Amino acid sequence: IKRLKAIDYSVQREGEMAMLSLVNGSDPKTISGVVSRNGPSICNNGDANVNMDIDSLPLPERDKFWGISESDKKTIDVSYICSIRGCPYRCNYCASPQHWKRDSTQYRSPESVISEMRHLKEHYWDTNKEFDYSASANTELKANLKIRDNTIVYFVDDIFTIKKKRVKQILKMMIDQKLDMNWKCEARTDHLDEEICELMAQTNCNRVKLGFESGSDRMLKIMQKDENKDDMMRGAKMLKDAGVPFTAYFMAGFPGETDDDLLKTIEFANQIEADYYSLSVVAPYYGTKMYYNLIEDGVELDKKPWEYFFHQTGELMANTKISKKVLKKFLNLNELNNKGKGYI
Repeated sequence: IKRLKAIDYSVQREGEMAMLSLVNGSDPKTISGVVSRNGPSICNNGDANVNMDIDSLPLPERDKFWGISESDKKTIDVSYICSIRGCPYRCNYCASPQHWKRDSTQYRSPESVISEMRHLKEHYWDTNKEFDYSASANTELKANLKIRDNTIVYFVDDIFTIKKKRVKQILKMMIDQKLDMNWKCEARTDHLDEEICELMAQTNCNRVKLGFESGSDRMLKIMQKDENKDDMMRGAKMLKDAGVPFTAYFMAGFPGETDDDLLKTIEFANQIEADYYSLSVVAPYYGTKMYYNLIEDGVELDKKPWEYFFHQTGELMANTKISKKVLKKFLNLNELNNKGKGYI
C-alpha cells in the first residue's frame, strides 16, 4: 500500500467478513484485518479475525463468469470444493503455514460438504465435457491428458483426510445419499486406514494425490514432513489393496540433498508403483520456511519461481550437490519404470 498508490485497502488473511464490512461502508480503521490509508500514514489492524464457523459462508457463485457466453460457461470445470481452511502441518517447502495460521485450521461439517456436492450435481454437471491438458505435456503423454466426461469433484484442501472420523462421515453420507459422483483429493498416507480406503473405492474416488516428496528418511526429517517411508508404504499399499488409484508427488533438489538421497527416492518411487507420478524440482517459494532459511544462509535465489521457474526444467535452485545425471534419472522416472500413466 505504501508503494502502490492506486490500492486503497489490503485485507490480511481471511477476507470474507472484512470485505463485507468494507463494502457495507464501515470505517476501515475499525475492521479487523484491514490495512488502510490514514492521511500520510498507514492504519494496520493486523490479521483478520478467524472465522470459526466456515459453514456459515455462502457457496461460490459459480454461474457468475464475466465476459463469456452462456455456451462457453458449459465448458468450464467448476467442480472444485474447499472443505478445509488451512493445514496443521509444518513442511518447510510449503507456504500454507504462512498463508494460514497452523493453529487455526478450520473444517466444514460433513453436512455442508455434501450439500455443496449435491448443488454441483444438480446445477453444473455435464457429462459431455472434454478437457485437453496436452499442451502442457510432452508428446508421449498427450493422449493420456485428454480427459473425457470430466465430471469429477476435486477437493482442493491441503489435506482432505486430516480427521479420519470426519472423512468417514463424508464418505458414508455420499453412499447413503446415493450421490454417485466421481471425486479426487489431496491426502497424507498417515491419515489413511483400511476402512477409509474401502470407502474411497465405494464412493468412486478416481484418484488420491499423495505427497511422498522423498524416499530418504533423512530428507523427510529435514523437510519437517512428519512422516517416514514406512508410513508412506503402508498408506500406498492400503490404497492399492482397495483398488484406489493414486498420484505420487516427488521432489528433488532440497537443500543438503545428495545423489544418494535422490537415488533412494528413485528406488522408493519404483517400489510404491503409483498410477501417476508428479516429479518436480524444488522451488523455494516466497513465504516458506525454506525460503527464509536460504536467505539467512546467504543463498542468492536468482530465479524467481513465480516468474521464470518451471519445475521440470532440471535446473536446481536450492541445491549444489545433486549431479545432472541423477537428476535426469529422477525426472525420467515415468519412462524408466513404465508404470506411471502421466504427470497429473
